[in-house]
Parts: sequence; C-alpha cells; structure tokens
Amino acid sequence: MKPIVERKLSDIMNPRIQCIALDTTVNEAARLMAEAHISCLVIEVERHAVGILTERDLVRLMHQHCPESTEVVEVMSAPVFTVTPDTDFSDGMSLLAQHSVRHLIVADEQGIVVGIVSETDFRTHLGLDVLNRIHHLDSAMDRKSPSLPPDVSLSVVLERMVCERWDYVIVTSNECPIGIITERDIPRLLSAHANPDHLILKDVMSSPVQTIPISASVAEAVARMSEHRIRHIVVVDQEGKYKGSVSQHGLLERLGLEVTAEGWHAHRIVSGQKTDLEKLLHAIQDSTNEGLLVVAEDDRILEINRQFQALWRIPDEVISTRLGQPVLDFIHSQLAEPEQFLRLVHQICVNQEARLSRLQFADGRIFEMHTRLLDLENQKARLWTFHDITALETANQQLARERNELKTLLNTLPLLIWLKDPSGRFLACNPQVERCIGFKENKLLGQTEHEFFPPEVVENFYQKDREAVAAGGAITSEEWVRFADDGREHLLSTTKTPMLDEAGKLIGVLGFALDITARHRTAEALRERQEIYSAIVNQAADSIVLIDAETLRFVEFNQAACTRLGYSREEFAELTLADIQAELSTEQVRQRIHAIISQGHSAFDVLHRRRDGTLRNTHVSSQCVLIGNRQFMASIWYDITEQKRNEEKLKLAASVFQEAGEGIIITDADAHIMDINRMFTTITGYSREEAIGGKPSILKSGVHGHEFYQALWQELLETGYWHGEINDRRKNGEQFIEEISIIAVRNDAGLVSHYIGIFADITEKKQQQEKIERLAYYDSLTGLPNRVVLADRMEQAMARADRNNRHIAFCYIDLDGFKPINDRYGHKAGDKVLIEIGRRLSETIRSNDTVARLGGDEFVLLLSDLETASEGNQILARVLERVAQPCDISADISVAVTASIGVALYPSDENDPDTLLRHADQAMYQAKQQGRSRIHLFDPSVDLLTRKQHQLRDEIKSALQRKEFVIYWQPKVNTLLDKVIGVEALIRWPRDEGRSLTMPDDFLPFIEHDDLIVSIGDYVIDQALSTLSRWRIEGHNLSISINVAPRQLLAPDFSRKLTLAMESYVTPPDRLELEILETAALGDLERVTRIIEECKRLGVGFALDDFGTGYSSMTYFRRLPVSTVKIDQSFVRDMLVDKEDRAIVEGILGMTAAFGKQSVAEGAETPEHLTALREMGCHIVQGYALARPMPEADFLNWLEAFNAQHKTASNSENT
Repeated sequence: MKPIVERKLSDIMNPRIQCIALDTTVNEAARLMAEAHISCLVIEVERHAVGILTERDLVRLMHQHCPESTEVVEVMSAPVFTVTPDTDFSDGMSLLAQHSVRHLIVADEQGIVVGIVSETDFRTHLGLDVLNRIHHLDSAMDRKSPSLPPDVSLSVVLERMVCERWDYVIVTSNECPIGIITERDIPRLLSAHANPDHLILKDVMSSPVQTIPISASVAEAVARMSEHRIRHIVVVDQEGKYKGSVSQHGLLERLGLEVTAEGWHAHRIVSGQKTDLEKLLHAIQDSTNEGLLVVAEDDRILEINRQFQALWRIPDEVISTRLGQPVLDFIHSQLAEPEQFLRLVHQICVNQEARLSRLQFADGRIFEMHTRLLDLENQKARLWTFHDITALETANQQLARERNELKTLLNTLPLLIWLKDPSGRFLACNPQVERCIGFKENKLLGQTEHEFFPPEVVENFYQKDREAVAAGGAITSEEWVRFADDGREHLLSTTKTPMLDEAGKLIGVLGFALDITARHRTAEALRERQEIYSAIVNQAADSIVLIDAETLRFVEFNQAACTRLGYSREEFAELTLADIQAELSTEQVRQRIHAIISQGHSAFDVLHRRRDGTLRNTHVSSQCVLIGNRQFMASIWYDITEQKRNEEKLKLAASVFQEAGEGIIITDADAHIMDINRMFTTITGYSREEAIGGKPSILKSGVHGHEFYQALWQELLETGYWHGEINDRRKNGEQFIEEISIIAVRNDAGLVSHYIGIFADITEKKQQQEKIERLAYYDSLTGLPNRVVLADRMEQAMARADRNNRHIAFCYIDLDGFKPINDRYGHKAGDKVLIEIGRRLSETIRSNDTVARLGGDEFVLLLSDLETASEGNQILARVLERVAQPCDISADISVAVTASIGVALYPSDENDPDTLLRHADQAMYQAKQQGRSRIHLFDPSVDLLTRKQHQLRDEIKSALQRKEFVIYWQPKVNTLLDKVIGVEALIRWPRDEGRSLTMPDDFLPFIEHDDLIVSIGDYVIDQALSTLSRWRIEGHNLSISINVAPRQLLAPDFSRKLTLAMESYVTPPDRLELEILETAALGDLERVTRIIEECKRLGVGFALDDFGTGYSSMTYFRRLPVSTVKIDQSFVRDMLVDKEDRAIVEGILGMTAAFGKQSVAEGAETPEHLTALREMGCHIVQGYALARPMPEADFLNWLEAFNAQHKTASNSENT
C-alpha cells in the first residue's frame, strides 16, 4: 500500500456510484438509499453531475413535510463540488474541512463522473496506526453528543437535527442508552411514508445500541465500528450510563487536528519520512479553521499553526520564543475574565483532564477551547484547539431576535396568516389560524386543508391558490369559514400571493385573511333594519304621518292613516292637517305646530273627523324633524275612542273595587302587584305606594314552608283557582290569618295575564276555634297535652321509630310526697306545685319529646327518636334532679317532691301504646317500692343493667367514703440527663379485700358525668399533695402530675378548693402540675382558659394530656395556656412500626417546640422507643421501658436504685 502522502483520490474512491435522474421523486430516492444502504445519490445529466442528494438533505425534507411526489430537481444540493482523480489525499481532506461536506464527487477532465469519496473512505485509509496514538477515548468523543428521552416527538428531533446540524441522537432512559436514530434511518422512514408528528423516538430508534466502555482505546472503538459497519458507537461508564459518542465524522475531524499535532512531532524524528509526512501534516494543519497549539511538559511549544496565531492575534516575536507561558500571558490578557481562565488552565493541568470550554473576550469575541493530553514517544504534551464561534453566536442571537420580533408581529396582528408549499401543505401559521382550525402550529405543519375542512371548502381554497399563482400576484376574495374555537361561521376577506424564489420558481402561497364578519353583519343588519322599519311603518295598526310644517300637507303616510279616516291614498294625499280637525281651526293648528317646533316634541289628545263625518278620539305624539332646511312633523296617531269608553266603565268598576269589604290584590303574570284596594291597606298596613310594584311575598310570615307555596301555585296553574287559609304578617310584624281566594285571569291566547286575590282577616275566628280545641286537647291547669294528644303522638312516634330503626321510651312519672302538700297547704298550693313541675319537665326534655299530664300528680314523658335504648337515661337523670329541687308556694314556704319513674322501651317491648303505657305504669310502682326517686325499666335486661350501674356507683361512693382508693406512682424521666424529674399520680381501686386491683378505665367512665367524679378528683388531689409534702421533708424534690376530669375542672369552686388544699399542706405550687384531656379543653375553650389562668396565678402548671386524639385546631392549641404537651401513648407505642404514627409524633414535637411548650412522651415501652424519642429531640419520657405505675413504697425503692445506678455511671464517665 502506498504511503499516505503518495495516495491520490483515485486510490481510495468508490467507482460504484448510484446515479438518478432529475425527475426522480423524493420517495423513490429515499427507497433507493434505504435498500442500497448508501449515504447519497448523484443526480446526473448525460453522465455529468448536476446535483447530489444526501441523507442530511432527506432529514431537512422530512422536517419540512416535503411531499413525497416532489422531484429531486426541486430539493437537491446544487451546484456540486467535483475533484479530479489525481487530487492528493491530503488535499482531499482539506477540501472536506474547508467546504463542510462529507462527499467529494470525482470527475475526469471532461466532467464525467467516475467515482465518489466519503469521510469513511478517508478515515479507513488513514489506518489504525495513527489512532493508536490517541490513548484516551474521551478525547475522541464528539464534542456535542446529543441525547433525548424516548417519548420525544420525531418532529422535534428532526427540527433539532436540522437547526443544530446533528447527524444522530442517542436515546436514553435513566441515563442509560437504549437506542439511536441517525441520518441513515431517515431514508427508511421516508420511504415508509412515516408521519413525524405521529411518532416518537421509541417508535423509530434502532435498538439495542452498540456500546464501548470509556476505558477502551480509540482503535478498539474504530475496530468495533468497522466490524458492525456502523458510523457511531456509544461510550458508557462502568455502570452502563451514557458518557458520549464516537462518530466517523468526529474521528475524521480529530484526525485532521489532533493527530496532525501528535503525528507531526512523532514522525519528525523518523528519518526518511520527514519531508513527505511534513507535507501531509502541514496541509491538514493549515486546511483546518481551528487554531492548534501543542505544548510540552517543560513549557516548550512543539507545534503551532497559522490559524492559532491569527485567531489570537499573537505577534511573531511572542511565537518565536517557542515557550508556552508568554503565549498564555498574551491570551489571558485579551479575555473578559482572565483570572477565571488561569484557574481553569491550572485545574486542567493539575487534574490531567480533557476539557471543552468557552472563552469570552473583552472585545466581545467568543472562542470554543478544547484540550487533552498527548502521549508522545519520549515525552508528554498537551494539545490545545481553539475555534472562533463569535460569528455563529452573533448570528444565532440575531436570528433569535428576528424570529421573536417576527413571531410577535405575526401573533399580534388581527389577521390570519399562513404559508403553504406548492402541494398545499402548511409551512407556517400564526395563532389566529390555530384558533380557526382548532390545532396548534406543530400539529398543522405538514398537513393539508383536507385534514380540517370539508372537500368542497378545500376545493374552493385550492381554486383561489391556483388563481393567485396564475395571476402572478395577489388576489382577494371573501369566503365563509367555520372557526373551531367557537363553532361559528366567520366571513374572511382573504388575500393570497404566490411566493417565488430568486430564480422565479414557486416555493409556496402566502395567505392572510381579515375577519370581516362583524362589518358584514352590521351592513346586513342595517339593510334588514331598513326593511323592517319600512314594513313596520306600512303594517302598523296606528297611523304614522310626516307633515310639512309650512304647508300642513301630508308628505308621507302609511296605509292606516288614510284607512282609519275613510280615505283612499289619493284622496288623503290632497288633504292638509287642518282638513281632518273637528275642533281646531287652521290657525290653531299652526300655533300648535309652532309650539311643537319650539319644544321639539309634544303629545296631546284631539278629535279627528272621518270622511263620513263621525268623530274619533285620537292621541297624537309628534316630534319635530329637520330635513334639509325644512321643518317637518313626524306624528303617530293612536285611535283611543274605545279606550275612552272603557275608561268610563273602569271608573265604575274602580268604585266597586275600592269600596269592597274584603281585601283585593291584583298582580300581573309575574306576580308583581298592580293594584290594591283600601281594605288591603286596612288589613295589612301597607299603603298603595308601598305595595304597587312589589310582590305578595311582602306578607310572608315564614310559617309556611316552600312545599306549601309550591302546592298552591301548582293547583292555581292547573285549575285557575285556589282557596284556603294563609298565615301572613302585617307591616307592623303582627301575624294574621286570612281566608283567601285566588283567581288566574287568562287572555284570549289562553295565557295567564293577571292574578286576583280576595281575602278576609279571620284571625279572631281562628283564635276562638283554637281556644275551643285547646280545652279539648290540653290540660287546663298546666297547659300540657292530655291523653288525647298523647295517644296521637305515641302513634306517630312509633311509626317514625319503625321507619328509622329508632327507640322510644314511654316514661310514667308519679310525684313522691305530693299528697301531704295538698293535705297540709291546700289544693291551691298543690296546683302551684303541679304547674311548676310541668314547667320543669317541659324545659328538661328535648324539642321532639312530649310531656303530658294524665291527672292528679301523674305525668307521662314520651322520649322519641332515640338512637340507643340507653340514650334516655341522661334525660331521666336530669328529670329526677329538676323535680327534686324545692318549689316556692308562697313568699316564705318552699316544699319539695321527688319522682318515681317507670319506663317501657319500644320496640324492645313490642306492644300497642296502651299496653306500653301500662307497662310503664307497672315499672313506676316498682320504682316506688325500691325506695322512690328512682327509675325502673320494664325491660328485664335493661333493668338489670341499670341496677348494676347504680350498684357500681353506690360501691364507688362507699369506697370513697371508706378511703379504699390508693395512689400509684409512675416516674417521668429526663433521658438526656438520666434524671427523674417528677411522677404522675394514678388512682387504683383494690377490691375483694385487696385480692384484685380495678383499673381507672373500669370504673371512672361510669361516673364521668356524675358529681361523684368531682369527689374522686378532690380525693386524689388531697392524697397527692399530702404525699408531696411528706416527700419534701424526706428530701425527694419531685414534681407531681395529677389528672383532672372535665367535670371537676369546670366545677364552680375548683380553683378555690385547690387553693385551700395547697395551703393546708404548705405545698410549693410550682411542684404541682394538673393534666387535662385535650377533648375537655375543646369543650368550652373560653371557660377552661379562664380556670387555667386562675390556677396558673397560684403557680400551678398545666399539661395537655393524650394530645393528638382530639381535634384541636392550631388556633385552639396556641390559645390554650398550657406549658406541657403529653403525646398520647397510642402514637408513641406504634411509631416504630407505623410511619403515620411516627409522623404524628414528629409533627407534635415540632409544633410544641414552635410554640415554646415542653413535650412529654407516654407509652415508651422498649429501649428502642427511648432511642427513637431521643433522636427526635424528646427527652422527657414515661412508660414501661422505665417503670410501671407502683405503690409508694415500691416507687421510692425504685427511685433510690435509679439514682444510685446513674450516679455510678456518671462517676465512671468522669473517671
């Protein structure tokens, strides 16, 4: 094989050329390239090359949605650049670089094509020996290795390949290469009729992709590319992630630059090759447009080309030093940020790395700098390459500005603007076109109007396109187009202009359209209005005339004017205004006309005489009109003869209307009041002025609901009549009952035109009826329902209970101790007691319950709609309490009674009302037998449960009296300091002579709504303060926490009793902390806050217990004056396994810290809990991991052991 310097292009060219004719279609050309796996086609005429079609050309055509039927003569690259077969190898490489092409067409002296040379041919014939000197693969990688995700649209990829001159794109997912698309894929896609708008990278990429590790050599990469006959190979790191790409084009670029520098120095020392190789390398160096500089480790310049010196404008005397530092100093003095450049150079040299950077000059120039290490045979050196990209950057910025300005202009104009290619495909459009068609520009480009409009509309568009092309200039037409955004048709004034290139060849049709719909419709509306006015005037039933003010003649008139007066049009045209007057003389007519002229308009009534001599009452409305310089009167005559007669009739009817003894109201069809009579005002208090224009709803009292009025209107509209009673309200707010009849008046068309209401005030009549009914259905003494009403309500309640699955309590009440009051103080005193008891019962029950008196001292409570059978217990407990309160029968005498209550529950006791009442009566007697002032349930199972609850309460009360309750103590520990800082007092109940221990949850819930809970709480406070006082004497300086029940905290004398207790034991208040439940605090926030503030003034602290289980808002939390928050043990216990519970704990800790409060965690059961809480910043802990609740003696022993253990540990650490 010849040495490189001796090779000619005839040695490396490919004589097998694929040539095509000028009329070959783009689709056919793409198919040929895809099937033959070639990168270009030569277009020849008589064996002479007239153009070339490359893969890059096809990328551009597909991006532009070029029609497949387009002939290559319209799109080929021309003219072509040809060389002779005897051109030197080095000159050929220089030509590729100078003209930025990838193919050279070889032609003989007659211009006949004999072969073609590509980049691949140059790279292949350079051989691998040169490549072996490029040791680092990252130096051979393309400087720009584009990568995109698989879901990017192919149309976007094509745009970037065209605009940024990419010849391939690597497809990556999660930073790993999964495919590649190259220029070679485009012929295949074009020949397959692929639409880039409907495809994404994943659909078209080649996969899998060939990869090579970054540790491999350049020679290995080239060998792999040759083996697989590919032009690109992907470089990955050890984890398979994308690092870059090596391409044939990039390699040739490197071989022309970097290999030149390295090869120049390497071969300079080889005798026998110096002259030829120097010639080749110098040719390559000087043909590149990049500046090259090779500097040895000892700062000597090994090589430099002319382009480098020209780019940096370095004087010959600096170059002649052959030292890198003077050159570097001269370079950095020209930069905008020289210090940053020096740091960059230092970093590159220290890290021994390759780097691609951008340099900004002080004068505005921009260079792209690339550097890498060279491993020469006897020394190491660094290659620096510089490329001036100032013009490219400036052009890009200017292009971007011009594009933005043009786009802003096109988007702002109120015109539809578009550009189509000769085949009718959209090349560009503005937002107004998008609004018309309903698709964005990226969806429109490459499509024809067939995709969006009916065929007949498209054909019209195309016809106008053809007319514009045939005319050779702009044509304008109007056409209706339906817009996609509003679905309406718009009239467009469209102008179309053929677009020609410099050679006069058609490249497309430019169109712009103005929406003239509004203008067109305005003109149409004006024409229609003129026609309508003419029709109105001629078809009007009233007379319309135009009168000459000077001559009094009728200039214009409609048919009604002459017909109504009995004249023909010809006869009427001969008359004057004075001729038809029955009362006015000609002079009087002129005076009236002059008055109208001075006023501008007038309206009045006159008498007109018909042709037959009869008279007609006429209302005249006249307006002065100036036409030219003459005055005219435009008048409308209304024949009011019948109106005058009807007015007389109406006067008679109005007299009857006003003097009627019942209220009358007349409304229009929309229920607006048109008239009322005097009696309406008398009954309602509303004057005529106040009522007219309003609606009858001004009388609404609110007694009747929406359903009532809906039924009224429905009957009125269906039958035309409604009669009934309505509870209304007078103007002064007083309610009254009216009996009213409403009539719907219909017109000739059968439509309602008016409503007439005639009503009478029957309030007194109804009151008399109610008084009679009350005597029949209500107890005369107490006013409570009697047996009749009770029976009805029991039936209704039972029916509701059956429908809604609810319970009813039938409660029979008998007063204990009532008979002695009657006997001692008399029946009047007894009546006072019964009335008072009835009032108390009514106030105690709910609004949907019933209390009735059966007679004597017997009452019945009907508690309905109970969700559970036991829901009524609290109500009955209140009843017992209220009944037992003293009753004042005189100024100085009070008496007291109690109640025995028997209860029958439905449906547990599924019987009729009478039977249920008897069962309740029987249960009442059992209550009396059990000691009176009791409640007894007829249902055996419920009765048994109630007795057990009462028994438990009695046992608790007895245990409290005998002081059986004991206090257990659970320590609170600061885990950060390993110190016990306090204890919590917890109540326990030893039972069965101490053999079992009852926990608080087993007895306190049963009395939480009973005052007994207050007594229990007072007992615990007393015991805790006593213990605290004793411990202080014994030297235990601890704080005590005590739980306070909601009922105890809200007791009126809580703070007073707490003060007395603390004073009796001389207890430091800051050693006492009261714990309240979060739910208790939310119950009555204002009251709770006030009580806490009172106690805090004593020095007592407060903690919010079980925090997180309630529903307190941030506002409540901020307002509640507590200093400590105890995190509920349910969250702490499960936080190690439940992420949500852990998040709640962390959230509470963050919130308490933000509000300056202390956190205490309950429920720390394991050492892991303690560790987790400590890591979260919570150091005050309670739980089994530290100690369980203990009796006092056990706690003190535990405390001693704990202190001893941690004291020893502390000493060990100090040692």
